[in-house]
Amino acid sequence: MADEKENPEEEEGGKKKSKMMLIIIIAVVLLLGGGAAAYFLLMGDDEAASEEEAAEQVEEEAEPVELDPIYHEMETFIVHLMPTGKKKMLQMDATVYTHNQEVVDFLTANKPMVRHHLINILEGHDSNSLITLEGKQILQKELQDAIAEKMKAMNAKGEVKAIYFTKFVMQ
Repeated sequence: MADEKENPEEEEGGKKKSKMMLIIIIAVVLLLGGGAAAYFLLMGDDEAASEEEAAEQVEEEAEPVELDPIYHEMETFIVHLMPTGKKKMLQMDATVYTHNQEVVDFLTANKPMVRHHLINILEGHDSNSLITLEGKQILQKELQDAIAEKMKAMNAKGEVKAIYFTKFVMQ
């Protein structure tokens, strides 16, 4: 009977050892799995990470950052219109709208040249075409294009977004 008492204790001790071994094995497997997961998440996919970064850079470059609007008022233009219409003179104030200080700097530094070319465009119109909204819009586009062309010819940076007439009187 003494042997019977020792056998159950040995079985309990063996069960404790096997449970402990099972817990240790499970813990080691979990640690290895966690380590492998951390490695793949943090280091294992460098190509995919670099592709994602490149895609983000392309998106950032594709979406230009809009800066605050800058309005540059030009001096008053007084020109003779073509003689085909009823009105013979045009007095006009124009404001250039842009987002780049470089455009304002270009207009200020090259004021005589810019005014010369804009006056030539203005004198090429008659009052019959400028009395309509469409005629004024065409004139705005012509003036904007002329400034853009001169900026491009002189390798100036920036873009004229629009030209607004703040005074437009024909007599």
